[in-house]
Amino acid sequence: MAMESAGRAAAGMLIVLSLTAFIIPTAAGQETVSSPDSGVQDLYLYMGWKDLVELYTRPDTSDERLDGYVRLSPDGEDIELEGVRFRGTSSRELPKKSFNVQFIEPQEFLFGSNDMNLKATYTDPTMMREKVSMDLFHALGQPAPRTKYFDLYINGVYEGLYVHVERVDADLLESNGLNPAGTLVADDFRGHYYLLPEVNRLSVFGYPIDEQDDPEAFLAETMDSRGEPDWGAVRDLVAWVYRTPPGPEFEEGFIERFDEENFIDWLAIHYLIGDLDSFGDDYWLYLDTDNPDAEWKVIPWDKDLTFGSHTRRGTTVNDYFGYESAIASGWDNDLVKKFLETPALRERLNLRMAFLMNEVFTEEYYAGQLDAHEEEIGDRLNVTPAEDAFALHPQNHHGDLGYLAYHTEAMLDFVRLRYRFIERAITPGSGEPYTASAEIPAGPAESTVFFTDPGGWVIATFEVSE
Repeated sequence: MAMESAGRAAAGMLIVLSLTAFIIPTAAGQETVSSPDSGVQDLYLYMGWKDLVELYTRPDTSDERLDGYVRLSPDGEDIELEGVRFRGTSSRELPKKSFNVQFIEPQEFLFGSNDMNLKATYTDPTMMREKVSMDLFHALGQPAPRTKYFDLYINGVYEGLYVHVERVDADLLESNGLNPAGTLVADDFRGHYYLLPEVNRLSVFGYPIDEQDDPEAFLAETMDSRGEPDWGAVRDLVAWVYRTPPGPEFEEGFIERFDEENFIDWLAIHYLIGDLDSFGDDYWLYLDTDNPDAEWKVIPWDKDLTFGSHTRRGTTVNDYFGYESAIASGWDNDLVKKFLETPALRERLNLRMAFLMNEVFTEEYYAGQLDAHEEEIGDRLNVTPAEDAFALHPQNHHGDLGYLAYHTEAMLDFVRLRYRFIERAITPGSGEPYTASAEIPAGPAESTVFFTDPGGWVIATFEVSE
């Protein structure tokens, strides 16, 4: 999308990045990185022209798999496929398509899986948000999908940089030391609203499941799942959330049912990175049902709308960011809502967020991550359409090319402003808005002062050195 040629930050609230396109050489001269565990892997997808035309012209919602095969280099061995289709929900409407590629046999370069989720990340001009976000969970030792960059070629033409996000399934469970035969389900209530249109709910948590004639069959129809879940255990969890009010009773039941550390880390990271799309169908619930003492764990999914990135389906894709999303539930999810309304649990979440902001995921941490990713993928983000690049897609992302440093700076700006917003939510301000104090540094280091109002908005900063 073309954008006007100006870019400015407006009082710490929103920033629009709009600059002139910058042309650099195409992907033709890029080196192939063949390591299955690091770097950017080449992936050559070959499809018959009839199937390829059908893939790009049929309705975006079609999930029928079409024939093709894959190579890891132009002259490499053919790898057989079960088939190829587009993936995602609203992302299918974007001009750079995301793919699900299913292989007949497990593949080492997919962490031993036969299922490949190639995310286009078209709305992210850094193409780093998904990977950086998932790495936060791994840094805390929490189960989460692994990610890997791929350069995708379709019938020999470069069609973009992609992020493969590991499927949440038995393979992921096993790689995280969990029972691969355990119960694994996802809240997909909003995708099945047609079953009960009068309810108009987006989450199963808050629904009176025991009013159903066959609660377990209803859950199996309205939730996504892997393997053979224990639907009785899922029913018990949903029913407990519905009938239990926030407060001491909820705290006691929550500690009995959930891995508290896992759940709080999952929530804390979502609030730190401002994930706006997290509490509907973008997480999985796991329980080792072979262990009578097991506790529920949460596994994250889909982290493209983070660090301020946001889109409106079919209408808005731009470089604005907002950092002020509330520490709240959303998506009608009463599990999260009641957790936040239980003072003892909310206090533990607040303490964990403060610790992670100050000691673990600091601004320096993010700067290091962005530098490493820029070294890995930076040149690829500037590939322009040419004879051997982008026949099917417009370019790697929606924004103007050549300004990756500006986009990564915006991510760091988001972190700075988001952290001030969270700090104010944890410790509400009093007195006059836009007042601040800071300790004078003893050495040459500078101290940044943020002028923040009681609502968490930052209007200005300055550096104090003496």
